[in-house]
Amino acid sequence: MKLRDALQIVVYGRGFFHGVLFGDWIRLLKENRFARTRSQWFVYSMITFSSVLNSAIHCWEVLRFRSGIRKAKINPPIFILGGWRSGTTLLHILFGKDERFAYPNYIQVMNPHTFLSAEWFFTKVVDAAAPETRGIDNMASGSRLPEEDEYALLLLTGMSYQLDGVFPRSSKQYKRFLTFRNATEDETFRWKDALQFFVRKLSYKYHRPLVLKSPAHTGRIRMILDVFPDAKFIYIHRNPFEVFQSYFQMLKKFATVFSVTDNSGEILTNHTFEVYKELNTAFFEERNLIPKGHYCEIGYEDLTQNPIGELRRIYQELDLPDFEVAEPEVSRYLASIADYKRNKLTDLSPELRSRIVNEWNRLFVEWGYSTEEAVSKPE
Repeated sequence: MKLRDALQIVVYGRGFFHGVLFGDWIRLLKENRFARTRSQWFVYSMITFSSVLNSAIHCWEVLRFRSGIRKAKINPPIFILGGWRSGTTLLHILFGKDERFAYPNYIQVMNPHTFLSAEWFFTKVVDAAAPETRGIDNMASGSRLPEEDEYALLLLTGMSYQLDGVFPRSSKQYKRFLTFRNATEDETFRWKDALQFFVRKLSYKYHRPLVLKSPAHTGRIRMILDVFPDAKFIYIHRNPFEVFQSYFQMLKKFATVFSVTDNSGEILTNHTFEVYKELNTAFFEERNLIPKGHYCEIGYEDLTQNPIGELRRIYQELDLPDFEVAEPEVSRYLASIADYKRNKLTDLSPELRSRIVNEWNRLFVEWGYSTEEAVSKPE
């Protein structure tokens, strides 16, 4: 086995639990009655071993940085909203090219308890192991790229819809953490406290406004405004047919890695509809809570066809710093991905197309997408 292959097992074989603390890991296992299959013994052993190291580093980090983090000034963050596979990653990367903003990277979201102390080391390991692309698409991977803060919140609270795929026997318990509408008052308070802590910790490191992205935040606008009343939001939408196809293909890839139960096409199809129904219901009910001048919408199609023009419009509508300062670096990045090849999306059956139109009708109406367009093209 090559060194790179061995490092990939160590780095990515632990799933979401790179930076979990020992006590949190044991509580999670107890919560799920130590559910595992024989093939997971090695993975569980790796996570347990690393959790002990994480806990030791965390103790040092608390002693070293607690005071500075507590005093850190938080600038109103920017949240990128939009369902999975809607273009949120591309938009996050483009904003990351503006050095007047900061963003959480892979190391920081996977190690929220320890990144101030050990990021330098984890960066070397991850960069040595990282594949060229993310696996779910052809976007580049690496330790320094923008990443979803959902992973950090999972590790800080033990509450995330993503645990549904890891511990499917507790699916009902974890699904309520998608939008937290069915969570308890204490759980909601803990999540908001963790979000503020993570943003404060990043603010201590960067001293710049943060740009954050997690598709699940699309259904958490009220909670986010409770923590950051002056936050700004960018919502990106995409053709619903393409969103369904791309998300379904992503689920199929993830299901074989994280789930211990069989995931048939019917199960994944129903899951996709359920998740987006809850997410979109919360979004449309809470969108109007955002103060005027703090919200902007953008289409994935417009962003890919005219990225500079659309970014300039976002900066103007949200009253952000002059975009011309960032434009040269954004243009250089766009030139570097000019040959980017999108995944090929599979065809949709007439029955499935009809169901998408019926259940996601508001998405078609809201942004003028055609319900007749056949989608069988690169993603």
